Amino acid sequence: RDMSRPHSYKVEAVVLRRSRFGEADLRLTLFTPSHGKLSAIARAAARPQSKLGGHLDLLTRSSLLLAQPRYGGADVVAQAHTIHSFLPLRRSLEGIGHGLYMADLVDRFLPEKLEQSPVYYLLLHALHRLVEGDGEAAVRHFEVLLLGLLGYSPELHHCLGCNLGLLSAPAFFAPARGGLVCSRCRSQEAVARPVSPGCLQVLRRLTETELGAAPQLSAEVADELRGLLRSYITYLLEGDMASARFLDSVRQPPVKSALP
Repeated sequence: RDMSRPHSYKVEAVVLRRSRFGEADLRLTLFTPSHGKLSAIARAAARPQSKLGGHLDLLTRSSLLLAQPRYGGADVVAQAHTIHSFLPLRRSLEGIGHGLYMADLVDRFLPEKLEQSPVYYLLLHALHRLVEGDGEAAVRHFEVLLLGLLGYSPELHHCLGCNLGLLSAPAFFAPARGGLVCSRCRSQEAVARPVSPGCLQVLRRLTETELGAAPQLSAEVADELRGLLRSYITYLLEGDMASARFLDSVRQPPVKSALP
């Protein structure tokens, strides 16, 4: 083999993140089933006439040929072909917001070059569910299953302070503990939010069912579950995510003007 030429390899990937790099290049964060999360550069892909750019949109699943530079640095996208664009997600702010939030979770939780094919296929399945229009339930279920795959599944049956069974007793969620505490142990936690029986029942079901079998969520349970999981994820990541704040702004109804 001619060692002067860069090594090339084929992968499929979902584009988690992209930004301008220099005048016309794109810097990409790709998530692959075989190589985990990768950084790559797409030369001249930001130009309108580029043949690569349309295959490298955010959340697009593409087949790629990547070239490794001789002297190190990010891989370079040599070829790209779209497998699935998830185009319907781009027709609403909430749809694209949900998709970008899930991509953001994967990007924040996973280090580079760690193979995580179960997470890859979970993300693909969740994106397909978003296209079907089941946004809120799909995102909540994705959060729960992602946490489980990464080893952060919350304890939902026993108090993490005294090991009391919490099948029917009042329960509180303590992010720093990684799950439930009882009313007696709640005082020992800096943050512990009450969990309603309905929310706890749904949360337990989400941890025990596959992505396509999520229960329907009432508005009240959806709001409570969103806040509970967000507090836990924010604790694990040591900060809130911009994509979560964007979704907050999308959900808020427009303020009515007092002017006639």
